[in-house]
Amino acid sequence: GSMTIIEGEILTEELVEVENVMVELENMSSSSMVMDMTSGNGSYAFSDVAFYDEYDIAPLNNDNPLNGVSTLDLVLIQRHILGQEPLATPYKLIAADVNDSGSVTAIDLIQLRKLILGIYQELPENTSWVFVPESHEFTDPVMPWGFPKSLHYNALYNAQTQANFVGVKVGDVNSSAAVNFARQADVDIETRSSETLYISSAEVEVSHAGELVAVPFIADKDMDIYGLQFTIEFE
Repeated sequence: GSMTIIEGEILTEELVEVENVMVELENMSSSSMVMDMTSGNGSYAFSDVAFYDEYDIAPLNNDNPLNGVSTLDLVLIQRHILGQEPLATPYKLIAADVNDSGSVTAIDLIQLRKLILGIYQELPENTSWVFVPESHEFTDPVMPWGFPKSLHYNALYNAQTQANFVGVKVGDVNSSAAVNFARQADVDIETRSSETLYISSAEVEVSHAGELVAVPFIADKDMDIYGLQFTIEFE
């Protein structure tokens, strides 16, 4: 059986196409593997696939773990943990499970904060993206774990044109990741307030090295702020 097609697309929960995902097609019957990268519209395809063999399809992307991750995500995950504002979908819960433990806890916050601060270059226990077969139905949307990370065909007997996955950017619970070239420009505008906040600090005398010093920071106006992210430079 030549010219059998297996094709599908990888989109985020918001239906944004995910580019540059490596999709591996493993033929379990012959122990062979072929790969394809998703294009700008999130699609991939395999042709010339032999009929009646057993196949497993698994997307993989461990690039740029900081993509879409900011202090706002920390705040939203924290609000979820405290029960103030639960994360609304199974995919957002999967994104919040930074250490791939099957739950959302303070450890996820600690690892994500280390990533934001540059202590981690990548997540120690997870890939930067997780892919869930689109056909998967969560029996309990509030406990989405134990989901399959690949599509499996026991015996391929016709063309599969809907081999689709939902791409989840780990750590990005407010869906701000730039997932394809076309979307890159919109992202920064969406996630940041245009308001300027001026912060001043008082002069503080330091008498000897190693002394612990408190430096108060004062904002120039009252604002409702969930979180702040900035860099401080000093001589």
